[in-house]
Amino acid sequence: MARASLQAVIDRLRFLTSASRTDEFGGVIYWSDDQLQEVLDLSRVDEPLRITLEKSDSGYFFTMPTYYAHEIVAVEDSQGNPVEDYTVEVYGQKVVFTFLEDDTYVATVVIYDINAAAAGVWERKAAQRQGLVSIRSGVHQIRAEQERDFCLQRARHYRARTAKVIPLPGSNRYVPAAVWSRR
Repeated sequence: MARASLQAVIDRLRFLTSASRTDEFGGVIYWSDDQLQEVLDLSRVDEPLRITLEKSDSGYFFTMPTYYAHEIVAVEDSQGNPVEDYTVEVYGQKVVFTFLEDDTYVATVVIYDINAAAAGVWERKAAQRQGLVSIRSGVHQIRAEQERDFCLQRARHYRARTAKVIPLPGSNRYVPAAVWSRR
């Protein structure tokens, strides 16, 4: 069963890859939420990040780069206590939290390279369509290899948009959780 906290990311990946829930290849039905989560997990950034939320008039927030998707796994207050009572709204790249009290909050977030995941799905779709053949009967023609070529073109498109985030020296905007715990 796909993680509920990852459902928005799975839905976004399904949209980017035109992943129907009813594709069938070799007697197997594709693309369930579990199958898309498996691809997403392959694109997960190594360590969860601990992000100190910034305060604004609209609430507490952090901003994700456009090529990443996120899964919030924990929120803590300034004392390190888990916070359960909050709401989250996403406005494009901005993730806004609303809490009942003012405090300093830290979110532990797992991030996924959504473009790498999309490229992975398109590559799997292309592999599934590798065996399709073209048929010609009189003036009628079916060129099935075009479907595979389209999948490969979409995979190249998303693969070219993948990126690695390299922290800048002296910057602690995004600090891996393993580093945070040693502070």
